[in-house]
Amino acid sequence: MVRRDSIPPVERITQVLEFHDGGYILSRDRLDGPISSLPRLRRFTFNLCRKTSQFGDVSVDQVWMQHATVYGQRNYNAANHEAIVNAFWGLCWREGSVLEDSVQESYLLAKLLPETRSNGSRRVFQDAVPARETIALRQRLIGSLEERLAAGRGNELDMVSFRDQTAIFLGPPSYAEEVWERYRRYEQELFGEGRAALEQGRDAEGALARWRNWMTGVSRRRGNDLDKQVLDIFSYECRAALHRCYSATWCELLPALVERYAFTTATVRFHRLWHLEQSMPSNDPRSQFHLFHGHIFGLHPGTYLFAQTRTGGELIGDALVEPGLGPAFGRLLNGLMLAMYEFAERNQGRRDHRRGRNAQWNDALDDTLQYEQDFSIDDE
Repeated sequence: MVRRDSIPPVERITQVLEFHDGGYILSRDRLDGPISSLPRLRRFTFNLCRKTSQFGDVSVDQVWMQHATVYGQRNYNAANHEAIVNAFWGLCWREGSVLEDSVQESYLLAKLLPETRSNGSRRVFQDAVPARETIALRQRLIGSLEERLAAGRGNELDMVSFRDQTAIFLGPPSYAEEVWERYRRYEQELFGEGRAALEQGRDAEGALARWRNWMTGVSRRRGNDLDKQVLDIFSYECRAALHRCYSATWCELLPALVERYAFTTATVRFHRLWHLEQSMPSNDPRSQFHLFHGHIFGLHPGTYLFAQTRTGGELIGDALVEPGLGPAFGRLLNGLMLAMYEFAERNQGRRDHRRGRNAQWNDALDDTLQYEQDFSIDDE
C-alpha cells in the first residue's frame, strides 16, 4: 500500500509558449510616422503540474496537464482547452497548413468539443474517467492489475496487434452502412458551413451554429436513434481532434520545458510517449497508422493504475532506456494492452452494477465517492 507521505509533492507551474504565426500586423512608431508591417506574435499560457516520478530504476521529471483542464466539458474549469486549440491553429498558420481540409476539420471539431455528447463519445471509444475510489479500493485494483501484468511480463506485442486488440474491447464499434450514409450528410453540412465561416473570418461560428441546432433538434428529443449514433461518432471525433491539437502543442511545449528544467534523455522520451499522439505513415498513402486510435496515453484513464503498479512502472522505465521500438517497447505495449483490458472490464462491471445485474461489484462500488476530475500517473 502506498503511504500518502511517500508520494512526491506536486508543483503547480505555468509555461508560456510564444511564436510568430506567419501573419503580419501593421505598426506605426509614432502618429505621424510611416506604417510598417511586423510579424504577428502569438502568446499562450498553460497551467501544468510537475513532480518527480520513478519508473523502475528510471527517474523522470514528469510534467502534465490536469485532465479536467484539457477537454472543456460542461461544468468543469477547462483552463487549458482554449489555449491548446488556439495554439494549434496558430501553429498551422505558421506552417502554412491552414487551408488543408484535415487541419480545418481538426480545428473546428476541437472547438466544438465542450458542447458535444460526452457520454455518447464513450459509446464509440471507452475513455470515461472512473469515480474517485477510496484508497483501499484503489490498492485492491492496483494489486489485481499487478498480478495480471506480472504474469504476462515477458510477453511482447507488436504495434498492429496492440491497435487491433485494444479496438476489440475499447472501440470503435462497427456501424451499419445506413449510419455512415447519414454521417456523410451531416459531415457535408457541418464542414461546409464551418469552412465558409473560417474563410469569412468568423472563426468556428458556422460549425457551432449547426451543432447547436442538432443538439436542440435531435440530441435532446426522444427517438432519432440513427441521428444520435451519428452525433456520438462526431462527439468522439471532436475528442480525437482535440488530441491532435494537444499533441501539436506538446511538440512546442517540450523543447521549452527541456530548456527550462534540463530534462534528461529518459524524461524527454517519456513525454514523447505520454503526450504525443503515436501515429506514423502507413502502407496506405491516404492515411496514417494510429497506434492508439487517435488517443493519447497520458490522457487515457487506463494508464492511471498501470503506472502505479510495480511491473507497469518497470515496463515504462525499460522502454525509456532501450532506444527504438525493440523488445522493451513490445513488452510495454503488451502491458498497456492488459491494462486497457482491465479498464474496459471494470467499466463493464460499473455499467452492470448500475443496471442491477452484477452483484459482485456492489461492495466495491458503494465505496466510490465523487467524480474524478483529475488524474495523473500517481495519486496526488
